[in-house]
Amino acid sequence: MIENINPQPTQDNPLTVESYPYGFRLRTKARYYIETTKRGQRVVFQTLNPKTHTWNNPKKSTYSDIRILYRNTENGHIENSGLSFAYTREGDLEKFLKNFPESTLSKYQREQLRFLRAVFKTRKHLTVNVVSNATKEESARINANNKKTSKTLHGILGYYLKEGEKAK
Repeated sequence: MIENINPQPTQDNPLTVESYPYGFRLRTKARYYIETTKRGQRVVFQTLNPKTHTWNNPKKSTYSDIRILYRNTENGHIENSGLSFAYTREGDLEKFLKNFPESTLSKYQREQLRFLRAVFKTRKHLTVNVVSNATKEESARINANNKKTSKTLHGILGYYLKEGEKAK
């Protein structure tokens, strides 16, 4: 079972765990939060050194487009989940939103969802053909067609983003 942590922790307001294991015998504090930059979101984890009472260097995960912290109620652990535009399918998005309703997400995360939905709609207009051993003429034709296709797909994506903006 999942217990959604709302609002999501930030560097200014981290989620703190009071009795976190430190080595074999010691216990200390640990803190988790979501870092948001222009690259996306990632989880940051830090422990407090119980000997010096200073925070150790943060451990930062890989960036995702959306990252969420939650508590696993079966074991009490803090865990995370996320979405990346390059790998997420529509079924994955539905499962994610079942566990983390859109109303519990931050403004940044809702905006990312709007973009992801536009990407899904745009992908429906896309087909891929693989050509091996193309001649120079075929390569030139394919490159010219790719440029036209790229412009068209950007236009379609823009349309769906505007459509998503109106739906707000």
